[in-house]
Amino acid sequence: MEDEASDYKNMFMQFMEGVNKKFKEFKPTSWAVDNRTAIYIIAILITLLFLLTKLSFNEQLLLFFISLCCFGYIISVGSWKGLRAIPAIKGSLLALVWSMVTVVFPLINDWNWNADFVLLLQRFLFMLGICIVYNLRDVDADRKQGIVTIASLVGEKKTKLIAGFCLLLFV
Repeated sequence: MEDEASDYKNMFMQFMEGVNKKFKEFKPTSWAVDNRTAIYIIAILITLLFLLTKLSFNEQLLLFFISLCCFGYIISVGSWKGLRAIPAIKGSLLALVWSMVTVVFPLINDWNWNADFVLLLQRFLFMLGICIVYNLRDVDADRKQGIVTIASLVGEKKTKLIAGFCLLLFV
């Protein structure tokens, strides 16, 4: 019985060595790299088609607004440096987008202004507090990129106080 197990083990090891050898010879990136723009365009078109057919108008509008916020922060055109040129927008915009995606998007078709707006505000304050603290870690990199955050404006001690205040208001 042990000899059989040993034989199977040896056969498996030989098989895996062959697979490993073939894998090293295979160059999976050449076609994908050469055609990545076409792949991106096709993926975006398929996604847009899905979103336009499956989502309600309110959901589409919200998704468009969230996309504008994200692309507005990332993309700079000519002398316009995007939303990142606005002082202290980094953490605030991230908190806003995160709040919209996690609160408004799931509830958009059954929105109750009294209860859901409070939840949105709570989520925003919680995320803002967390984002402000993480800005402390990124101060040097943000300065090199010319991004002005709350942490770079007011310093470490006041940033922690602002973050704590946001989290206190969250509760």
